[in-house]
Amino acid sequence: MSIEFTGERVIPGQTDAVLMKRHYMRYQAILSACEGKVVMDIPCGTGYGAHLLKCHGAACVVAVDNDKKTLDYACGNFWLPRIQFTHGDMTAIGAFGTGVWKLEHYDVIVCFEGIEHVHHEDGENLIEVFGHLLKPRGTLFLSTPNKDTSQSKVGKDEFHKHEYGYAELMDLIYPHFTDPILCGQLNEGEPDVIHVDPNLALPDNFFVEAKRRRG
Repeated sequence: MSIEFTGERVIPGQTDAVLMKRHYMRYQAILSACEGKVVMDIPCGTGYGAHLLKCHGAACVVAVDNDKKTLDYACGNFWLPRIQFTHGDMTAIGAFGTGVWKLEHYDVIVCFEGIEHVHHEDGENLIEVFGHLLKPRGTLFLSTPNKDTSQSKVGKDEFHKHEYGYAELMDLIYPHFTDPILCGQLNEGEPDVIHVDPNLALPDNFFVEAKRRRG
């Protein structure tokens, strides 16, 4: 099965090779942190990331996306035992305790290139929801473009609804998460995820690791 490339989702074999590697390196950076863990990948897109995590030792991966055709593609190309591809919307989370929205169920939540696809108020709600879904001291991995160093797509395409600068992103994360580790990627040079010092320079794409707050 194939799907049309619209620019919204990464499709192996259709996405530009440089951009594909940039996306791939985000998952590569968290493989060891997901070994033996119960992981949610949202939005999972075409499913290559969920497949990569499971192949490298994740106990199971619940992979959520809002597009049914994309999920059909994911199931046909990247399904493995203990990968659950599930239809879900980041702006319409189901009732806690139902379906995949289980309280304190996940060790790790992965949200790569997702938060910019919802409006700011929905982003605030989503980060709060992640805090409820994670086990105590569970880990959130999040990536999103830096609007201050990358050319913003808000208003220029139908996909990006709100992009973040450094201070606004930290304000989004801190109410529900602690100990954030700031990393990122640069548009020029190697696509590796690198540690950055916000007092010196900021990346073109943020990559944040944070722990759920206690209580």
